[in-house]
Amino acid sequence: MTLSKSTPSSSTDSFPNGSPLPVNWHHAFFPPMIGESDLGQDGYEMTHAPPAPFLARMWAGGGVEQNPANLLRVGQEMVMKTRCTGVDVKEGREGKVMVFVSLEKVVENQFGVALTDTRTLVYMEKDKEGGPVKPKLVKPRRQADVSMEVHPTAIQLFRYSALTFNSHRIHFDHEYANNVEDHPACLVHGPLSATLLLEPLRQSLLQPNQVIKNFRYRALSPLYVDQPIKICAKQMALIPTMDADVEASYEVWVENPQGGLAMSGTVEVVQEQ
Repeated sequence: MTLSKSTPSSSTDSFPNGSPLPVNWHHAFFPPMIGESDLGQDGYEMTHAPPAPFLARMWAGGGVEQNPANLLRVGQEMVMKTRCTGVDVKEGREGKVMVFVSLEKVVENQFGVALTDTRTLVYMEKDKEGGPVKPKLVKPRRQADVSMEVHPTAIQLFRYSALTFNSHRIHFDHEYANNVEDHPACLVHGPLSATLLLEPLRQSLLQPNQVIKNFRYRALSPLYVDQPIKICAKQMALIPTMDADVEASYEVWVENPQGGLAMSGTVEVVQEQ
């Protein structure tokens, strides 16, 4: 229901016990067990955060790898184990220093490892001159085979924050997002954008018994509430470096209202085992 028109209206009828969990829906099932007093001033968890002055943070990208022989299914008991896999300090444009924190989240059910989620968060020093960093407008290189328009609303962002126990204020507190983080409006969550990125595949392109084995994505520029976005997918040719069981490969991307890339990714599809 939170994903609005992209999902069926009745989860009871459409997702009975044993149904495979759509990719990236696992974000809703492992809320961080952190009290308000232990959160940062921006409302976000501090578990993997570097110290000041790197207080502004964004979702940089990530990926999901599923085990086709052991998919997560409705009704299962699952355990997620998280570890920090790397901390990299890099110098960006105009000498700005950024800290990239990489996390690996392994999800297991009673049969073993079902899914591995990797994600990277980037921490930055707030620009002393004010105003968010304006990313370069990059146009898509290809025409989509399938596309759909989505309009993220304040209600959708609130519901997704609640479902994922994400209290990062940039997603629901306009005054904070505007006055403190220097954004024109509240930001669409990185994992929500990545989840919507897969909807054209899930609705139109995947064949019966096909499942997503690998999904990789990068966040390129912010998306804001109440601004229409275009989600696109195009089938790509298979290449020799792919696993032998890959049946189809797709390029997926999100276009912002200016027609520029906001998020891009790749998907590899195999037969369910």
